[in-house]
Amino acid sequence: MSKFIFTQEMYDYATGLYSKLSIGETTELFNKKFGTNRKPEQLRGNMKARGFRNGRTAGEIMKGVSKLFSKEQVKFIRDNYAALGRKGLTKALNDKFQTEFKVSQIVGFVKNNKINSGRTGHFQKGQPSWSKGTKGILKKNSGSFKKGNVPHNHKPVGSERINVDGYIEIKVAEPKRWEYKHRIIYKNNFGDLEVGDVVRFKDDNKLNLDPSNLIKISRAEHHFLNKLGYSDADISLKPTIELIAKIKAKESELRSTIK
Repeated sequence: MSKFIFTQEMYDYATGLYSKLSIGETTELFNKKFGTNRKPEQLRGNMKARGFRNGRTAGEIMKGVSKLFSKEQVKFIRDNYAALGRKGLTKALNDKFQTEFKVSQIVGFVKNNKINSGRTGHFQKGQPSWSKGTKGILKKNSGSFKKGNVPHNHKPVGSERINVDGYIEIKVAEPKRWEYKHRIIYKNNFGDLEVGDVVRFKDDNKLNLDPSNLIKISRAEHHFLNKLGYSDADISLKPTIELIAKIKAKESELRSTIK
C-alpha cells in the first residue's frame, strides 16, 4: 500500500470545509473529490499535523442544533406550537416545508425541548362559555346566505395570489382548489412531476418563475437542504451543501433498501 501524501491542495480544501462543516461531512466531500478513503480521525490528524486549529470546542458545531429539523423548521415549531397544537402544527409544518414529519416526531421534539403550549385543557375560573350571548343569532333569517349566491370575495379559476409563505398560487378549480404556480410552470415546460418530487428555486427567489430558475429534486434532498440551512448559506457554499444533500439522500435511500 502506497503512503498517503497530504498535499497542499488537499489541506486547503479540507480546512476550508472544516471551518464550516462537521468532520464527518468534511471527510465525505474530501474522499469524493480526491478519490481517497480517509476516516474522519485520519483527516483531522492530517490537518492538525499541518498546524490547523478550527477554534471550536468539542461538539460546538452541533450545539443547539436539531438532528431532525432545520433551523427554520425549529423556529416554525416554536412560533406556532401554542396556536396550532400537535396535529395542526405537524400539518402546517409539512405543508410549509413539503416534508412528511409524523405527529410523534413533533411530540418528541417539543417534549425534549420543553416547549410549552400554555394550554391546560380546562376552563379557567371566571372564563365565559364560547356560546354565551349567541342564543338565537345563528337561526335562519332573511339575511342568511342563500344557495346559489356568490360571495363578494370569490376568486374565479385562473386567479393568482401570494400565500403567507411567499409562494404564488393559481386557482385551478372550484370551489377552493389552488396549486403552486412554479409547479405548474415546471410541468408545462419539463413534464409531469412524480409523487415526492419537489420543485425549488435556484436563486431562492420565490417570485422568479422563469423555467431556467426551477429545478426538480427529491423530497429527501429537499429535506437535507433545509436541514443544512441552504437558503441562508453564503452563495460560495451552496454547491457544497447541494452535494452533501445528495450524498445524505442517497445514503438514506440505501439504508432503507438494506432494511
